[in-house]
Amino acid sequence: IGGGVACFLVQACHFHRKGCRRSLDPGMRLAAVALGLLAIGLVLAVPVVANRASPRLATAYVLVVVGGISLFVAALYYKIVPFLVWFHRFGPLAGKRPVPKVAELFSARAANLAAACLTLGVTGLAAAIIRGNAFGVRLAATVFAAGILIEGVQMLQLARRRPA
Repeated sequence: IGGGVACFLVQACHFHRKGCRRSLDPGMRLAAVALGLLAIGLVLAVPVVANRASPRLATAYVLVVVGGISLFVAALYYKIVPFLVWFHRFGPLAGKRPVPKVAELFSARAANLAAACLTLGVTGLAAAIIRGNAFGVRLAATVFAAGILIEGVQMLQLARRRPA
């Protein structure tokens, strides 16, 4: 499994280096964070697999891996959902009248806020678990939940978007 994850991370780095875009949109930034979490998970896997990890470290390892995968899925929502909505609702109007770009269907500022909350939530949870800080766990979980709420509201608003 670790070899497969490592190959996936190398491939993602290769794609990023060969890509033409200088700046990343909110979804791609969140995907980059998710891949970083998976890389951290690879490092944490070594003591866990060797059965040398404390219960807190083992718990943080699982959280980082599951969090990385979850953030990757959340990042892909910012790529897939806007495209599907644009294709379904605005695509037939393209060429007949002005239509928004796919990236204009949602607020990049809110997406960046959601990404920041999700990132801080997962990393804060992992750090608080390793330290055994119950207040930190509750605080990071609240920040993570705020990120979920922001992205969920954005996706619902996006799904309801119709041409004027």
